[in-house]
Amino acid sequence: EEKGKESLINEIEVMRKFHHKNLMKLYGVYESQNSIYIS
Repeated sequence: EEKGKESLINEIEVMRKFHHKNLMKLYGVYESQNSIYIS
């Protein structure tokens, strides 16, 4: 589970660096005790 969380955090960091009209825009990341939400 921890490795999956690390992988997701790495993906989020990559998403923050890219700004292109054909890519999904990252608006925010929210973490609760049990989940990570991406908007």
